[in-house]
Amino acid sequence: MSVISMVVGATTDTSARFVAKVDNGPVRVAYSTDPGMAAPSFSGSGTVDGDGVAIVEVTGLAAGTRYFWQVEDDSVLDTGTTGTFLTHPVAAGGAASYTLLCVGDAGQFPLWPGEAGGELDAGRVSNHPVFTTVRAQALARDALMCVNLGDWGYPNWGGDLSDSVANRRAFFDDLLAQPRQAPLWRSLPAVYGWDDHEFAADSSDGTYPYKANAAQVYRERWPHYDLV
Repeated sequence: MSVISMVVGATTDTSARFVAKVDNGPVRVAYSTDPGMAAPSFSGSGTVDGDGVAIVEVTGLAAGTRYFWQVEDDSVLDTGTTGTFLTHPVAAGGAASYTLLCVGDAGQFPLWPGEAGGELDAGRVSNHPVFTTVRAQALARDALMCVNLGDWGYPNWGGDLSDSVANRRAFFDDLLAQPRQAPLWRSLPAVYGWDDHEFAADSSDGTYPYKANAAQVYRERWPHYDLV
């Protein structure tokens, strides 16, 4: 049993959402305010889909508090990989000061191409050192979240790569396997919205015929806020 990837997002003042890909499942998330994960609390159990992915939500958290988290796969807790996140200081609609970071446009003819994964085409994603810098700055500044502005890789679906649900899942695997990216996405909740190159191809829009694939895999693989 092992954890392949883990991402945190959709944080509020009292909750957080997690997506984990594992070998077996079911999945639980252990969380604690102690960096050493002493006496953690556990989420409910989440079943995995056919691709080994589970979505788990934790509620009842304290506002404005830093938590640490690990993933349990099939009753075995992965204590070697720990993420972290900060809950919002106030409920939605309240006023507060906070810091957020932004990233985007990573992976077109990259100077630091993908070094791990290779499920589909790791050369279309980035392993740039800036991801390490962003994570360090996020922790140093107690950043609340990151905004991923899109073009998070350049698959250019329907042109360079065949657009299918299986290929889109594999591309997420490539992104989350990057050694400089993976620590960021488990340590800083991110709001992610795609741009043209990972939605479809250059200058694509809502007329793209396979847009349902993009919507399905986004919902499966990213811990997003509730969608209409």
